[in-house]
Amino acid sequence: MHEVPHGEILNELRKLGARCVLIQSPEGLRREAEELAGFLEEKGLTVILHGEINYGACDPADSDAKRLGCDALIHLGHSYMRLNLEVPTIFVPAFAKVELVPALEKNI
Repeated sequence: MHEVPHGEILNELRKLGARCVLIQSPEGLRREAEELAGFLEEKGLTVILHGEINYGACDPADSDAKRLGCDALIHLGHSYMRLNLEVPTIFVPAFAKVELVPALEKNI
């Protein structure tokens, strides 16, 4: 997977004035979510990792973030969708680092 842009995310959170954030990710990006959480905590933010399964960009945990008192939601692994959300949400798409043609050739 391409690296999660920690600095860019921090800048966006600062623009929002966020102090407490909920990070939501699919199972396959849990390690990246934990690394991002550590980075943001080092920068003084309170971070909560969302542990529930999600069904893509159409299933953001914005209502959970609001209930938990979070100022923002970071949704890892999916592209932005135009939704009516309860808290500001940063969508962070993720892409696998796979050379498609060699991978296909190897598996055919």
